Amino acid sequence: HAIEKRRVGAVLVVSLTGRLTEQFDGATLGKELSGVVVFDLKGVESITSFAVRSWIQMLRAAKPQLTALYLARCSARFVDQLNMVADMDGGAQIVSFYAPYHCEAGQHEFEVLLDCEEDAKRIREGGAASGPCPKCDADAVLAEDPQAYFWFATQQADVSIPPAVRQALSGESG
Repeated sequence: HAIEKRRVGAVLVVSLTGRLTEQFDGATLGKELSGVVVFDLKGVESITSFAVRSWIQMLRAAKPQLTALYLARCSARFVDQLNMVADMDGGAQIVSFYAPYHCEAGQHEFEVLLDCEEDAKRIREGGAASGPCPKCDADAVLAEDPQAYFWFATQQADVSIPPAVRQALSGESG
């Protein structure tokens, strides 16, 4: 895994990529977090149960130093953990997440980035369950049960995201 930290104004953006395993040292990272923190999780390919425990410990340790915590561009693998593990979000506000889709016609697999504020109605209604395939334009469906997959996000839908957080994330492509 790789950890990249950058400050954009008052916001600390922490990007995680790769596989989070027993090598993920949440305790050390937690000590480095303060103020407004945004985790960019689009690059998380997988996360082991050991890394989940380390992640939760990191968030608990950092909490006293945090003004606000946001999770952005959560990968589908990270969303799986958000839906299964209590305290995985550490009380953070979810900004956006990827949803996995499957196109029956062309057998394509792809992910769509959903924004908890901008796509709130679609998320609450499970309306993000289908859409066009970007490769062949055929109908594609969510590769997961919509009610189960969007469960974590329904509580986050329609909560506004501060402009400073949006600006900090805009430096990278979605």
